[in-house]
Amino acid sequence: MLRSRVPVAVGLALGTGILLHLHYEVLLFLLVQGASIYDLSSIARRVDSVGRAALLLATGISVIVSNLLLLLLYWRSSSTLIEIVTLTQVSDILQYLGGNLVGRTRIGSISPKKTYEGYLVSLALILTGSWILDLSMGRVVIYWSLGVTGGLVNSLIKRSFDLKDFSDLLGDHGGWLDRSDSIYLPGFFAYFLQW
Repeated sequence: MLRSRVPVAVGLALGTGILLHLHYEVLLFLLVQGASIYDLSSIARRVDSVGRAALLLATGISVIVSNLLLLLLYWRSSSTLIEIVTLTQVSDILQYLGGNLVGRTRIGSISPKKTYEGYLVSLALILTGSWILDLSMGRVVIYWSLGVTGGLVNSLIKRSFDLKDFSDLLGDHGGWLDRSDSIYLPGFFAYFLQW
């Protein structure tokens, strides 16, 4: 029994030592990758056709590549990544609040709880905040539009698997991919345009 534990203990000690020498960004990246893989594995059991398997594979590859690009974007310009994360998450909250307060016209079957009015309230308040903070309106509109598109694309993927959320990792908020779906496209765009 003791012999089988020694390699495990040595492996854990070496692994911990290696991780302590890595930057916290890499640890965060590994955590995000783990959460993403957890979300994807929770829908893998629903794969019952070649089409769904291909969709899951494409989604998995794009998520892993997107997470890597976000890490690289952070190393290039942490302020850009912080701007994208803040803008997209505040926008998601404003879409929800705006939709609940004044929303009447549903987007449709892709994302049945979202409304056009929620999007308009979000855009108006995001632009107002950007004007107050003296941010580039063009860049903000692009990030906002790509964030909304990312959310709708992920909703479409979830609907194709008859899912409400990717997983229950974050309780009522769904999984990591449910919270981060609006970050990937603006991050991808910013990385390649070097904004």
